[in-house]
This record gives sequence, C-alpha cells and structure tokens, in this order.
Amino acid sequence: MALVVAAACLNVWSLTALLVLHILAASVFCDLCFLIFGKMYKRQDYRIALITDTHYGTIQDPELLDKTVEELNQEKLDIVILGGDIVEEDTSKEDMQQAFQVLGGIETSKGIYYVYGNHDRQPYADHRSYTDEELITAIEENHVTLVSSHAKDISVMETLRSSSRKIR
Repeated sequence: MALVVAAACLNVWSLTALLVLHILAASVFCDLCFLIFGKMYKRQDYRIALITDTHYGTIQDPELLDKTVEELNQEKLDIVILGGDIVEEDTSKEDMQQAFQVLGGIETSKGIYYVYGNHDRQPYADHRSYTDEELITAIEENHVTLVSSHAKDISVMETLRSSSRKIR
C-alpha cells in the first residue's frame, strides 16, 4: 500500500539491517494512516523519506549527508521525517547547526518533520555543547517542523489533504 521512496540510515550499525527496519517502520506508519484515514479522504500518492540516527558530528561523515541530500532532492519528495538522533552528546554546537542546515536543504512539497531521539538533547552528556533553545532555533531556522508534546499541533491530514497526489 504505502511506498517509501527513500530511507537514509546513516550510522555505523549495519546499514542494510537499519535500512530494512526503517523502510518497514515507515511503510507500517503509512499503511496505518491509510487504514485510519483512507475512507475519510480521497486516496493520494506521497513520496516520503525517513532519515534517522545520523549522530552528526561524531560518527557521521558530513560529505555522506551532503550527498544523501543531493540524491533525495532528485526524488521530488513530499514529506521528510527526521526520526531522531540526528545529533548526540558529543556533537558540537557548530556541527548541530550544520546538520540542520544541510537537512533543511531537502526540497519537499509538504515539509520536513522532526521527532527527538534519545540523544538529540544531549541528556547523557556531562557538559552539553548546546542548549535545548539553541537546538530548537537550529531546527526551526532551517524550516524543519519540530513534532513534540511541547510543539504546536500539526494536522497531518490537513497537510496531506491539500495535495492532489495519491498514496501507494
């Protein structure tokens, strides 16, 4: 039912295993959305990318993320989901800002949405290199929508309904 165009899992873990896991997770998410909302709305097509666990500034090669963004921009995506752990405890403030600047350069028709992972706010660091406010600023300045219990509500269906494309 759901087609996930791209999933980028940039980490030192088994890239293949994580890629399969994230494609399956995104596919299940899309299928659930269709099952829940499909009868209420006209069926539509979306091209969705999921990027997660880059741990930018530590184990991530910045050139790999740049290349991935270039490739994703060729896909004419509708939505990008940043699934957390984009940065981590050892990421410097400058690298954190650079990560969101690069990711904010992904071209989409419906936006880029970000959900915190367990490392992004540096909860395990003895000395944090950036504050929560600096992280939020870097996210929002790069046109990424932060999805959290403290952020404004986002109507996914309103976002999707405004398009004439079909979900596969």
